[in-house]
Amino acid sequence: MLSIGIDKPLPVLRSDIEIFSGPLGEDGAPVYVIHDPVKGSFSKIGWEEAMVLKRLRAGLALSSLLRELNENTTLRVT
Repeated sequence: MLSIGIDKPLPVLRSDIEIFSGPLGEDGAPVYVIHDPVKGSFSKIGWEEAMVLKRLRAGLALSSLLRELNENTTLRVT
């Protein structure tokens, strides 16, 4: 399990990883696709995960990510 202090920088995605909108899920919810060109793979994720991953950037601390998600999305994370 990854243990990160609330004010320490989070890991970031490689710069070549792409996240883009996919088709709607069977229940009508938005689906996103992660493309990893190194592995040649595509993975589906939900809206919540996409909101988190799209906000990761170098130097961002967990406390800042939580604040940004709570202030700028309908997610309520702790």
